[in-house]
Amino acid sequence: MKKIIIIGINPAGAKYLPQALRNVGYEPIFILDPEDFAGDARDALRSCTCYPADIENWPEVLEMFAERPEITRGVDAISSLYDEKFPLTERIARTYGLHHPEPAFARLAAKAEVARLIPEFCPPTHVFAAADWATADPAAVGAESGGVVLKPSVQAGAVGLTNLTSRDTPQAVRDAIAASRLWDAQQQTWLLQAKIDGRLISLEGYVLHGKVRFIGFSIRGRIRSTEVSNLFPGEARLGERIRVRCTDAVTALVERAGMRNGYFHCEFIATEDSAYLIDANVGRIVGGSVVEQIALSHGLTPYEIFGHVITLGLGAELAAAEPAYLAPELARPTMSFFYGLEGGGLVKSIALPPDTTCMHTQVTPDGAEVLPVGVNDDAWVGMLTGFLDEAVRDMDRIRIETLDGPRRAAYVVAG
Repeated sequence: MKKIIIIGINPAGAKYLPQALRNVGYEPIFILDPEDFAGDARDALRSCTCYPADIENWPEVLEMFAERPEITRGVDAISSLYDEKFPLTERIARTYGLHHPEPAFARLAAKAEVARLIPEFCPPTHVFAAADWATADPAAVGAESGGVVLKPSVQAGAVGLTNLTSRDTPQAVRDAIAASRLWDAQQQTWLLQAKIDGRLISLEGYVLHGKVRFIGFSIRGRIRSTEVSNLFPGEARLGERIRVRCTDAVTALVERAGMRNGYFHCEFIATEDSAYLIDANVGRIVGGSVVEQIALSHGLTPYEIFGHVITLGLGAELAAAEPAYLAPELARPTMSFFYGLEGGGLVKSIALPPDTTCMHTQVTPDGAEVLPVGVNDDAWVGMLTGFLDEAVRDMDRIRIETLDGPRRAAYVVAG
């Protein structure tokens, strides 16, 4: 069996990826600590070789690889389920002679590159180096909308994101970059983008031999900067004009970037009559527990999907069999919740409805603190996935035991 290193995986993916990879001939090696996970995810990871490291701190990861040659000994390939980690995996692959995803993945991990390639599909954007903060005038991009988003070019999950207004000064941009606490904040390229008011939606799919294949649309529910729910498939709740603009944007990005093989999870803000690409997420499938949703909706298993995601990313000649995805109109409606706690707090335990038929993934381990919902995706306590009516019914019955007693989960219903 071949060996593959994985840098970047979420709790729902961790439940399935070890067996999914073994099913397609790879033994996984993870750069993580299984004890940082909970429940089924932790149990699945304990069956694998793991090397703990803070993957947000790239120098630490690179130093560990240099000091521990056993990590790459006998390894064939390296990949990730986090698009922002593809520049790191590519660097490691080139250093140690490992097979890895095509260069387009690492290029498109940079939001600045996406905005350069398809500016007509993105919000008004100003790209600048951290050292050139004095050129970053929020009024220049957000004069019409009044709202401005500052975000690092290579990052995910709203980490480092700051909401500004068109009245803020370049000095406010400088201060926000310093306050982001990213290890590479001063080396990063940054973006100021006009804030578009609308619904957060995403388009899921993959590219095979340069041809785009769409799986379906998702519609997200948010509490401030935290995604807390996902409806899939969402085609029936989106107008044709919106759908066409999104598919045109993805097709243009794939063609202009020269992408050949791999998945994508492209996020848009949809207004009444248009849509704007805000995150390309190329090279990976959608996160959270949405792979469970897609599998449930299409009559597949998460193992089939994850096995195809990783192997297709290594090239069409290595790809596992394509999952039998249905046309969107034939897929069953499903809902995922990525719930949190209003105001945050310490999670002692989670009580599920005893008669639930939904799938559940615990994100925050028992005894750990969680951020207030609305900060970023690190505010997730757990994930619940099921057919639409069943998931909505059961989500309202979950209770989170805290130091203040049982509390209801914080969520909204997407759609």
